[in-house]
Amino acid sequence: MKKRKLKEHVQDVMDGHSDDRLGATDVCMRWIFSKEKWDGLKATSLEIREQCGKQSELGVFAKKEFGAGETVVDIPHEKILRCPPVPDSIESEISRLSDSDPKFKKIAEHDTAVNFMLWVALAQAKADRNSPFHAYATSLPSKSPDLVSNLERYSSDEAFTKTNAYTSAYNLKQDLAYFYSNLLSTSTDCSCTFEELLWARGMCVSRSFPAHLVDPNCWEKEPCLLPFVDLLNHKQGAKIKLCSTSRSDGSSGLAFITKEPIAAGQEIFNNYGDDKSNETLLWSYGFCLPNNPTDTFTFSLGVLRLDIHSAELTSELLKIIGIPSAIKAEEESPGGVRLSVGPLHLTQRKGPTTTQEEGVVPKCGGPKSNGGPEATAVAGRKGG
Repeated sequence: MKKRKLKEHVQDVMDGHSDDRLGATDVCMRWIFSKEKWDGLKATSLEIREQCGKQSELGVFAKKEFGAGETVVDIPHEKILRCPPVPDSIESEISRLSDSDPKFKKIAEHDTAVNFMLWVALAQAKADRNSPFHAYATSLPSKSPDLVSNLERYSSDEAFTKTNAYTSAYNLKQDLAYFYSNLLSTSTDCSCTFEELLWARGMCVSRSFPAHLVDPNCWEKEPCLLPFVDLLNHKQGAKIKLCSTSRSDGSSGLAFITKEPIAAGQEIFNNYGDDKSNETLLWSYGFCLPNNPTDTFTFSLGVLRLDIHSAELTSELLKIIGIPSAIKAEEESPGGVRLSVGPLHLTQRKGPTTTQEEGVVPKCGGPKSNGGPEATAVAGRKGG
């Protein structure tokens, strides 16, 4: 009877009918490593537990001491979720829409939209219990932490709604809705709702890694999802390394290696990047760091009703000295244009920042401009 109840509970978790995220994560770990190996790791090396009493926030802790240079885990390559190829039907529809709709073409050429097949794959894996990645998808949080997925949470903060971060997130969400409604809403090859796609995108933005870690021949901006590794919380200064491994049986994997000692009982951290501003952290991961030494502040200046020649000349001069600007037609003044200057960044950065070669493996994601408005300075960190 106990075995039957356990089996039924595991199936509920796999089907998404349970709020037991720790249980779902345990099922996922068995899928990644095999039941026997995961049971061994739990007994001797690793423990996954709740943070602050919340199942939505998990952390990975060491049950033994790890020395500098020691491998914490080795993820099999076949358990890494990569961007699947775009179906021919979708590719031809993208081409048709891009030829006839300039707005769609601009959205389709954006880096984030190019990777939409990874979002679709994750959304479908969560819905399809026969998917090889179903155990992974159902172990993820039910809500995405990224800013685009949580605009409503910040919409009542008038100061924040005027920041570059909020405006960029709002515009991107509108673009994603346009992209979805024109391309994916009626597709049988990429069937998922917009809400499911938005959730999957948020998961990818907050959890993905550069795919060149597992495939040096991939497109340079392609992301991938690394089960287990994406459970690890962020800590500035944490020294880690991800590298491909080869096994005696001919298979390969991706090793997570600590470059500094970890004592038994300590949390095992990843490092999402030591040079990330609070806006970048909020955009992708839904948290900011108090007293972030690499925080930035973004502001833009506007000059109204220039003639087009003066605006273009001014824009070229600004470009020479490294200041971005944009020219837009001014509706209130026929023939006049608005020259927007910025965004500019004020930073409190002190000294050199840690680079990837020194032990930082950046996650993908982030807004185009890396400012950090004071209004975004909310405390917290990404849960597992």
